[in-house]
Amino acid sequence: MRVSAITVHGAAGWPSVQLDSHGNSLTAICGPSNSGKSAMANLMGHALFGKAEAWLGGATIPEGELIVEGDGARYRLRRARDGQQVTRLTVAALDNAPADRHTAQRLVGNLSPSILAPLCAVSFRESPNVAQLLTKEFALGFQSIQDDGGPHVSRRAAELAARRDLLAQELETRIAGERRASGELEARWRELDRLARDQQQHLATLEQRLQSVEKSLAETDSRLRYRRLELNVELRWRADENQEPETPLKELDTQIERCRQMLADLGEREGVVRGRLAQVQTARTGTSAIADQQTWLTVSRQLAADLAGEVARLARASTSHQCACHDAHPRLRPIAETIQRQLTVLEQCIEDQRRALSGTELQGEIEGLTRTQAELRRHLEHLLQRRQAHTFGSRSAHDEMQGSSRLFSAADAEQLERRRIELEQERFGLVEQVNAAAKKLKALCGERDALERQRASLLSARSIEHVQRELADVQRKLEAAACGSLPLEGGVAVGEYHTRASDYLAQLTNGEFVRLLLVGEGRQACVVNRDGATVPVERLKAAQRDLVYISLCLTLLSAAARKGIWLPLVLDEPFERLDARATGALVAVLDSFARQGHQVFVFTAKQDATERLASIGATVHAIASLRHWQEEPQPAAAVSHSTETHYHHQSTPVITRTVTRRRRRRRKHTNDDGASSDAA
Repeated sequence: MRVSAITVHGAAGWPSVQLDSHGNSLTAICGPSNSGKSAMANLMGHALFGKAEAWLGGATIPEGELIVEGDGARYRLRRARDGQQVTRLTVAALDNAPADRHTAQRLVGNLSPSILAPLCAVSFRESPNVAQLLTKEFALGFQSIQDDGGPHVSRRAAELAARRDLLAQELETRIAGERRASGELEARWRELDRLARDQQQHLATLEQRLQSVEKSLAETDSRLRYRRLELNVELRWRADENQEPETPLKELDTQIERCRQMLADLGEREGVVRGRLAQVQTARTGTSAIADQQTWLTVSRQLAADLAGEVARLARASTSHQCACHDAHPRLRPIAETIQRQLTVLEQCIEDQRRALSGTELQGEIEGLTRTQAELRRHLEHLLQRRQAHTFGSRSAHDEMQGSSRLFSAADAEQLERRRIELEQERFGLVEQVNAAAKKLKALCGERDALERQRASLLSARSIEHVQRELADVQRKLEAAACGSLPLEGGVAVGEYHTRASDYLAQLTNGEFVRLLLVGEGRQACVVNRDGATVPVERLKAAQRDLVYISLCLTLLSAAARKGIWLPLVLDEPFERLDARATGALVAVLDSFARQGHQVFVFTAKQDATERLASIGATVHAIASLRHWQEEPQPAAAVSHSTETHYHHQSTPVITRTVTRRRRRRRKHTNDDGASSDAA
């Protein structure tokens, strides 16, 4: 059963309310307090589910009518007063379908108002009692749901086929959208990757330039330090030189003459040493002497071996009868001569080595004489300069030259100082650029990685798996219906649906409660929090009890839908005691519940809940926009094809039928609704 339109007649100065839901799954009616939302919800609860005024806490039920669809037909459920101001509920078919006293009961699966009212028309102005959903009477009444078959089976198959097509279209749309989004993310990722590579190259260039500047700065700093050291040493030397006493001219001449004499002696000595060195260098080189020594050593060893052999031979011959002395001279003479020659060679080698040693000593002496002469010449030049400065007054010129040298050194040091400051400033700027480039590179890499994770999550199966599961379930049910029967599950007792209720409760509480337990033969409810602690429902806060109640209602309505009974859910102010987080969770759960094919009506005065409902695509109406002024409706009556009876069982009080002839005549003229059934 689905509600297509709702009309609330105006009363007590209020205009009428007209709402065409067009079969929308999730419809929200918002408005401030005392704007008529609860009256509209009460009319739906009373007309659809037989919710009595005693259950409404004394709230009045306005007159009005509802257009519902079920069993392949459309019906009007009307609540109005007749000419005697007696309130009546009537049902009438709008497309010539048969309507009798059992039509309204068949639309709600033959469930009694004691089951429907607390399950389908829930008001949260006062926290509802969870215990009324766990009573034995409620469980027995809910298990009495029966499927009549016949036209309902074909209607259910059509609904399943439509739901399957809708899910398939949603799956295709979602996959196409995710592929398109993935392509856009991939293009953005490539752009970020290119920017990251360029930034990395730029960072490497900056770091290389920074290293070059640091090297130049270190070199400049070293040169500046040494330049300052030279300048300080030169200033101290100059100060010491100015403090030296003036040397007389005669003493300078004496020193000059002595230096010249010493130079002459050293030159003469150098000539003698060079002559001796020339004589020594006429001898053989050290290489040839070494070769002769090796040759002599080899020959000497051979001669020693021959001589040892001859001595041994002579020793053996002394014991023989023959005399071996007649050939001893020709044998030993060559050996003696050879030894003599080798001794001569050894003497020559020793002489060559002595000459080489003497040449080395002479060369060292020549080098020492050269150094000494050079020092004496520098000293002589210095003495001559001093004499010239003393004689011709060149000391002032020398002072000017030293001053210009000092000025040059100071200017060089100042230039190096400026260069060092420039390099330090450039280094500071490069360090800032390197840090900025590194931060930008890190940001680009982070954004690139985030896009990669986002793209991976888009392409994962988790984003569409719930749609695929639902589509598979609908397809399975449709195949079972095509075989001649719906896939009805076994009886759903109160103690058997806690698993699904636990899932709803975990979603509604954002994981604060992970499980719903039914204890005491299913007559008491407890929740298990994320820490594993079990808490009775009575000890929970009012907002938490509301969420437990909603999870049970959603579970029971899902169980009824699996048996082919689709009941609308009317919630009046469900966000009354919820915070922003719980409000968002409830909106998401209701949206998912409505996407499964259920019809949900939400009446709320909270603005944040209205905004969240609009953001998920729910149909949101402001009750002020639904009001319009019209003439006061005439007392409604409908001609029935059967006897009048109440269609909400014993929950709605039976009003004694009082029908006069005048009323019968008037009903004949005012009947525009087709066959109907009046119920007290």
